[in-house]
Amino acid sequence: EVTVNSTHVSVNGDGSFEYSLELSIGVTTLSVSAQKGGLTHNKKQRVLYDITPPTGAISSPSDGASIGGIVSIGVSYYDVLVSSYRSGADRGVLQIDIDGKGNWKDIAECPSNDGSSQYYTVTWDSTQPVGGTLLSDSGYNFRLLVFDRAGNVNTTPPVRAWSLDNTLPQTPTGLTASQGADQAETELVKLNWIGNPDIGQLSTSEPYIIYRSETSGTEYKQIGTSKTNSYIDSQSSLVPGKVYYYVIAAKDVVGNISAFSAEASAAPLADTTGPTFTSMPVSEGRVFGSTISQWYIRATDNSNRGVKQFLFAYSADGGATWTAVNLGRSVYNPTIYYCYYTWSVGESLPEGEYILRFSVEDFSGNRTDEFRNITLDRKVDPAPTLAVSQGDGSIILTWESISDTDITSVRILRSTYLTGGYTEIKSIYDKTVTTYTDVISDMDQVYYYKLRVSDAQSNTDESNVVWSKAGDDMTPPQISSISIPD
Repeated sequence: EVTVNSTHVSVNGDGSFEYSLELSIGVTTLSVSAQKGGLTHNKKQRVLYDITPPTGAISSPSDGASIGGIVSIGVSYYDVLVSSYRSGADRGVLQIDIDGKGNWKDIAECPSNDGSSQYYTVTWDSTQPVGGTLLSDSGYNFRLLVFDRAGNVNTTPPVRAWSLDNTLPQTPTGLTASQGADQAETELVKLNWIGNPDIGQLSTSEPYIIYRSETSGTEYKQIGTSKTNSYIDSQSSLVPGKVYYYVIAAKDVVGNISAFSAEASAAPLADTTGPTFTSMPVSEGRVFGSTISQWYIRATDNSNRGVKQFLFAYSADGGATWTAVNLGRSVYNPTIYYCYYTWSVGESLPEGEYILRFSVEDFSGNRTDEFRNITLDRKVDPAPTLAVSQGDGSIILTWESISDTDITSVRILRSTYLTGGYTEIKSIYDKTVTTYTDVISDMDQVYYYKLRVSDAQSNTDESNVVWSKAGDDMTPPQISSISIPD
């Protein structure tokens, strides 16, 4: 026994049955129930009756545009809701009217979707035959048909009028290739040609396309574009002395590209000039101590590829042997290169005379060296012996006079405990000064003192540590002025 929507239907011997009803627009639910031998099986099926056509749109190119070659076409389509459901777009078809008489031919298929608004870009090769006919340059109408899964099609498909232009621009002529004239133009090839007579029809952004090959007559690859009738190939992959082969082509506003021009060839001029230092951090004869500030080294190079690396080396035996460091390089701008480096002298390097070698190399192997003779001085004369005594509410420090001309400052350090926590309370740059009075407010606190002397190379030495409390304040205050009013 079978019922559909509670209506009994006749069942054939093979178990098949038929049921018919008139659908209303929207969703109809069919409830089927089958019973046999005390068993029941139920099934529900929704049926969407949809007579509303989908909609479509062509977003690009704009109406009236000129097209040619491989054309990218932007489309969208949408299937409207029916009782909160939609059948979904089955497919979109782009068509062209090939003769202006409504003789529409398919040129591109668009994918299906669930019916919600979707955007696609489809391509069409306009140079290929349509319906067995190669299209001539002319104006054509294009339209987008959209079919939903219910078989509906948009009744007023969007139409665009585009002008087809597959005529190639004129082939450029007069191409020449030459290497640079001198060492200011190394590692490059200069191209020149005669400007096209149809320049007004060429692309405004890239009217000429440049191609290069390492084999004459074949395997050309695009390397750039030009808005003028000249081009400089300065790519870093160029090898000086190696012959390169060039052709150019013209490109029109539609995107059609002309045939290749006649070939021209040239070999880049080799760079034989080394880089030039523009900033050197060390002067001749300089004296360094145990602490060396960070160095800033800068150079420029006349070649196309520029500076490859900076190098630093030092010698303690007059240049017989060297200890070298590769410093790499950073790019400040297309012509200036730089690096930072701090020479870590450490305790292992003995004091004495050194030769410093600063080097800069370019990618052609040219190298420029700058040498500096310097002295490494990591020792300062010992700090003078420090003595302490109590003053009137103060602590008095004294030390021997300093005769070493290399010492530049004496710093007085103080702490409230012996083993650490010292802070600077006074800096003295006059070496004739040999005493300092520290006025104290806490008369019961023991203070610890030491001297730290520094030379011009920032080498330091510290004195012995002394300590004391301040002496009692036995001095009465003094009257500095008396004013009696009239």
